[in-house]
Order: sequence, then C-alpha cells, then structure tokens
Amino acid sequence: MPDFIYEKKIIKNFRSLKPSPIKRDEKLFKDVKYHPLLTSREDDAPNFSLRIFSIGPDGHTINHKHSYEHEIYILEGDGFVYIDDAKINIKKDDCFIIYPYERHQLISGKNGMNVICIVPNRLKNQPD
Repeated sequence: MPDFIYEKKIIKNFRSLKPSPIKRDEKLFKDVKYHPLLTSREDDAPNFSLRIFSIGPDGHTINHKHSYEHEIYILEGDGFVYIDDAKINIKKDDCFIIYPYERHQLISGKNGMNVICIVPNRLKNQPD
C-alpha cells in the first residue's frame, strides 16, 4: 500500500478559505489574490498543489518563467495569456498548460478572472 494514503481525509471549502498574499515580487502583480487549496506544505499533498488565483478587473500576474510546468483552467471571466511572444485570448472553461521555461503572464478583462492553477511539488523552492 502506498505511504501517501491517509486515515484522515482533508475536506476544504473554497468559500471558507482566506486568500494568501503574494509573497514575492508583490509590486509586479496587479489585483491578484492567491488561494492555496491543497498544497504540499499545508496539506502534505505528495505530488501536486492546487491553487486558485483571483485576478481583478484589468489585473495581471507577473510576466515570468520557471523550471516546472503548470496547468491552468479558467473558472470565471476572460482576458488573455502571454506565452513567450504569443498573446492568446482566454475565457471561462478554457484550459492550457504552461511548459517549463515558457515566459507567461495572465491578464484579466473588464470583469476579472478566477483560475485554477496546478503545479507539481517536485522542487523545494517553488511556491505552493
């Protein structure tokens, strides 16, 4: 039996969670709230961290790249994503992958945007 099976299951409700502050490069984000749902540090998730980012109207994440992939699902709203030099329109129910070392940035439209973001827990220095 795998060692990551728990006797106690963790059930959380998104509406009851308080958003966490963006801890690095905070001034390069505009109107972004970070909701760590299930993470390696807080919940002992063995392989992935599940997060929701709420981006306010005309808000944006930092334009950045990193060594790990992540997957994005648009829960609500619309806007666009920069991936390297491409600007791609995105809307509710769209999903996509960001590959390692791709430069990327999410920018919301007039109504804001909520996105699910999943990252692997392989690296000690990556954010949950």
